[in-house]
Amino acid sequence: MDKVLFIDIDSEFGHFNFNKLFIENLLEKNFEIDFALKEDYYQKIKPNSNSLNYAISNYFGFLKGKMGYRINHILELLRLKFL
Repeated sequence: MDKVLFIDIDSEFGHFNFNKLFIENLLEKNFEIDFALKEDYYQKIKPNSNSLNYAISNYFGFLKGKMGYRINHILELLRLKFL
């Protein structure tokens, strides 16, 4: 069984339908999925199996602007890497 790490740092609700279809398709093909999503977003998607492995929080949300947005993403990915 192949494993997939599904990361969506922003977890935007505009991408909800695409992500839900993508996750369902992976589950149909028997992929084992680890998730890194915001908790409320994960609760709305509710995949048939698997559990939330990494909760994305807004630890670095104090960074503002375009550059702050990019730095926030880098810091979140680094935090996930070292969990």
